Formats: sequence, C-alpha cells, structure tokens
Amino acid sequence: RRRQRQMCIRDRYTVILRAGRVIQDAPTEELTAGACTISGPAAAVDDYAAGKEILTERSLGGLKTVSLRHDDGGTLPAGLERTRLGLQEYFISLMEEEDRK
Repeated sequence: RRRQRQMCIRDRYTVILRAGRVIQDAPTEELTAGACTISGPAAAVDDYAAGKEILTERSLGGLKTVSLRHDDGGTLPAGLERTRLGLQEYFISLMEEEDRK
C-alpha cells in the first residue's frame, strides 16, 4: 500500500506530511538552508560524509553521491562537488529516508 505524501507551502512556510503525520514543519529557507548533495569519488565522499546526517546515497562504479540534511558549507576536499538541494529535491530525499525506516 502506497503511503500518502504531501507538502504544503504557505507564505514561505513548509509543512511536510506523510500518512497524516507531520514529518517536518519550518520556514522553507530554514528547511533547505544546509541541505545539499556531495558527489565525487566514493572513498572521498564517505570520508566527508562520516558523522553527518545522510538522507540518501547512490553509487555508480567508483563514484558516489550523498544528500545531506545539514552541511556547514565549508571548503570541500579536492575532487568533491557540492550542490544545494531545492525544496523538491529535499522533499524527495526526505521521503526516501522515511521509506528506509
């Protein structure tokens, strides 16, 4: 059975619901402020992401991408790339994390 997923945006405030339960609610900018993806060689990504809250991870060959809930935005080691998550990407990553629970 497929669980109901909803996202309600009102006046720059976002409430994320799943099966009638509030998963997150906060100002939209606050939800996505530190959320990002880190991609590059798998070993370097693993080292960088160690101890951080990982929403999703994907690997292909020797490359890896992780979505992080919060990242400090500091300097990345050579070979890694950071991309900020928009609200839709954050929502999808959050639902994938919820699916694993």
